[in-house]
Formats: sequence, structure tokens, C-alpha cells
Amino acid sequence: IKVLHQKLEAARISLRKVREDVRDEIDQSEKNNDISEDEKFSLQEALEKMIKDYNEKVKEIGEDKEKEITTI
Repeated sequence: IKVLHQKLEAARISLRKVREDVRDEIDQSEKNNDISEDEKFSLQEALEKMIKDYNEKVKEIGEDKEKEITTI
């Protein structure tokens, strides 16, 4: 179970890293006038929703796996 929690935390950390990279890319695009400020906010909103969904999936998978481990 300890290893499971470490792997889940690693997955969450990698999701945060991806979110930061994409957010920086969105900000850079806005600074270069490739996208408008409204597009920037809508992209950031979509990104947050996507990351939230993936975090929920990671949590569900972790809970299922923990139940599987403890019932054996």
C-alpha cells in the first residue's frame, strides 16, 4: 500500500508539472500576441477542468487498487 501511495503521488506531481508547462505556454502565446486575453482565460479554464478530471481518475484508480490489495 505504501508503494501505491508513492506512485499515486508521483502521478499527481507529473500532472502538476504538465499543467505548469501548458500554463506557461499559454502565457507565452498571449505575450507574443498569438492569442487574445479571452482565449488565454478560456484555455486556462479548459486546462484546469482537464487536470481536475485526470486527478479524479488517478484518485479512483488508487482507491480501487487499494481495495484490491487489502482484500487479498
